[in-house]
Amino acid sequence: ASACAEPRQPPASAKRLLPDSSSVGLGEGADGRSYLFFVRDVTLLAQPFDLARGVLVDSPMLIASPVVPGETGRYAPFAVGARSLVFRQSATPEGRLRWFDRHGVPEPGRFDRSGSFRYLHLSRDGRWLAVSQLDAKTTKLDVWTHDVERGSSERLTTDAVGAFFPVWTPDAERVIYASAREGPWNLFWRSSLTPDSARMYAGPHSSLKYS
Repeated sequence: ASACAEPRQPPASAKRLLPDSSSVGLGEGADGRSYLFFVRDVTLLAQPFDLARGVLVDSPMLIASPVVPGETGRYAPFAVGARSLVFRQSATPEGRLRWFDRHGVPEPGRFDRSGSFRYLHLSRDGRWLAVSQLDAKTTKLDVWTHDVERGSSERLTTDAVGAFFPVWTPDAERVIYASAREGPWNLFWRSSLTPDSARMYAGPHSSLKYS
């Protein structure tokens, strides 16, 4: 005769374990206890977890800081398995932005910047560049604008969770970008002419296209 274990039923109601929006991992510590791993303020933490009761116990312990966050600035990529833990602490390597003509020849003195850059967008007239640039201290991406002709630069956002995918409006007076500062992804805009506060452009799942 053989006996089969009955499938475990899901709980009648879910309960929140953490006040954070974070990726999580469950692993075993060197002391044999179960730990829940999570990220808070670009810091990787571990807290003992009672599997039988489904509750966190004691206080969280520091594992590493800073760790490199994901696209929203919260979901840091890390993995836990058995007694192994893998995470990233090095930020995006520094790169260089340079201006080249259509023949691939660099134009000396026109535009040259060093830093960690992502998501470049050039204005329609070719004068302004918007880019998400990494802050080495906070490991967050913020939108910067660069005047290619004059060589000046300005930080456009100081978003708590990062600002991504900047796009110029056709008149080059606004930069529209994506942020998850309110939980879900939304589109926001900032004026490139006046230092006004960020304004919401569209809600979740909206699309925006300029021709």
